[in-house]
Amino acid sequence: MDAFVMLQELLEQEQFELIFPERSISGQPDIRLVYLMNDAVESFLVFHNARMTGEYRPDYEGEISASVSFEDMEYILVVHQGDSVVTIFFEDLLTDVHLYDYGEIGHFWKKNYEYLRQLEYRLAIMRDKYDYLGEEYCTPEEQKLAMLVDFPPLNYCCYPAVPEQYSNCKRKEKILRNLHAKAKGTRKHTNEQYKYPSDCRAGEYRRRL
Repeated sequence: MDAFVMLQELLEQEQFELIFPERSISGQPDIRLVYLMNDAVESFLVFHNARMTGEYRPDYEGEISASVSFEDMEYILVVHQGDSVVTIFFEDLLTDVHLYDYGEIGHFWKKNYEYLRQLEYRLAIMRDKYDYLGEEYCTPEEQKLAMLVDFPPLNYCCYPAVPEQYSNCKRKEKILRNLHAKAKGTRKHTNEQYKYPSDCRAGEYRRRL
């Protein structure tokens, strides 16, 4: 993916978490922006040869607005965090991606159906890697397995591995839209045909249609 497209995606989702390394990995004053971090991958956007002015609020959780321009042979990113404004001047925008073996790693904070929750968790981080970084960062097997996230019994709808606040909200909206579209086209499928557990939001959603 193009780094500037990735930056636009982050800003549209109002995500803006900067990292200031003690020593630049390139020998230049770089500033990194967190793009995707989970047990499978750590990905950053790197503002190369950057300088920053204004006030950056690392704990800010409200709405943000941003703009990018190009003047005098450098890019200028202006981000408004409420009443605060931070400006980053940089020569180029790069990507920095680190892949990890997630086969023996996992965070599961919910009890019961543990084996299914492990599947849900690993499929979810696999799909995040596929969606946000592209198939070039996935093995052929991962590309196939990541599609299982669209199957309700194996996604957050039925056996979520993590509490609500840690789940991928954008993915949830997409899954629910897909469920809604499928339900409209297949009214003959009733909830009795799908045996969801009592905490399954997909079943609750289907019953409301």
